[in-house]
Amino acid sequence: MMRTLLKSAITAVCLLGLAAPVAAQAPGVDLKLNPRIGLYTPLTDLNDSSPGDVVDTYKLDNSLAIGLGLQLDFGGAWGVRANLDYATSSSVDTEDGSISDTNETTLLAVVGDLMWRPLPRIVVVQPYLFAGGGLKQYDFEFEGATPGEFEKQSDPTVHVGAGVDLGVGPINLNAELGDYISWLELTEDDSKVQHDLFVMVGFSIGLF
Repeated sequence: MMRTLLKSAITAVCLLGLAAPVAAQAPGVDLKLNPRIGLYTPLTDLNDSSPGDVVDTYKLDNSLAIGLGLQLDFGGAWGVRANLDYATSSSVDTEDGSISDTNETTLLAVVGDLMWRPLPRIVVVQPYLFAGGGLKQYDFEFEGATPGEFEKQSDPTVHVGAGVDLGVGPINLNAELGDYISWLELTEDDSKVQHDLFVMVGFSIGLF
C-alpha cells in the first residue's frame, strides 16, 4: 500500500508540473492545493451471506481519512481536480462480532473530478458539486485464515459528492462529502456495489 501511495503522490506531483504553466499563463485560471482530513465510513458490508454459508458477512468499521486535491479553476463555475483519498486501517469484523483475529484493510482512491459551482459566492460561502472517476484499491490484511475472496483489489470507481467553500482571506476553508462507488468482486461469479463515504474538512491554498 505504501508503494501505491508513493506512486499516487508522484502522479500528483507530475500533474502539478503539467498544470502550473497553464495556470501561470492563462488569465483567470487558478491552481489550488487542497489538503484534507476527516472520517471514512463504509455504507455497505463487504459481502452478503445467508444462514448456513461458510463465509460470514464481513463489515468494515470507520477510520481516519486523509486527502489531497490539486484543483484547476477556470475563473467561472467550472474546474477540474486530481483527487487522492486514503482511509487508514479499518478493522474487518463479522456481523455478530465473533471473529477473534485482528483483520483490517486500508483503502486508496485516486480519481479525476469535474467541479461545478451552481451558485455564486454568497458573502463567504459557495457550494459546489463534483463527479468523476478513477481507481479504488482495497488492501486486506487478515492475521487468521484469509477468506479466498478477500485479496488486494483495484477496481474502477465513480466519485460523486458535494461540498462548500468558506472564503477567509487568501485561504479558503472547505468541507465536503464524497461517495466512492465501485463493484467489489468477491468471487468469480459474484460482485457487489460498494459505497465508501469520505466526510472531509480542509483548506485550499492558491499556488499561482
